[in-house]
Amino acid sequence: MEVIIRETQAPDYQGISKLLEDTNLVQSYFTADAFRRYIERNKGFCFVAEVDGKIVGNIFGECDGAFKAYFGKLAVAESYRRKEIGTKLIDKFEGKADELAIPLRYAHVEKTNEASIRLLESRGFIIRKTHHLMDKGSPR
Repeated sequence: MEVIIRETQAPDYQGISKLLEDTNLVQSYFTADAFRRYIERNKGFCFVAEVDGKIVGNIFGECDGAFKAYFGKLAVAESYRRKEIGTKLIDKFEGKADELAIPLRYAHVEKTNEASIRLLESRGFIIRKTHHLMDKGSPR
């Protein structure tokens, strides 16, 4: 099985939307227009994993250009999990942050997502005890 990791493109919307729906990560605000704006603003930080032309993994990243890089919506299709796809997506994101000398990297993961937490910890991420994630406008 050859896995291709590449930068996300506008035509990927349908494949990513299906992946996020299948992995219970899609939200009502994930529209084609919002998707296009996001990937345009965050060039070089959003990636998909493909197998035989099918999108089986995704990571949405963003960067402030100097200090912080962040990612969320790391998703891998269930039948492709435990095949290093999540690791490859994180590595691609981190490679871009390294290229730009961005020192701080953050990941957004739900507290109940133990598999993602283990994966992130294996990549050197730690759960901060000193900060809270606060938001405004997120669906409850």
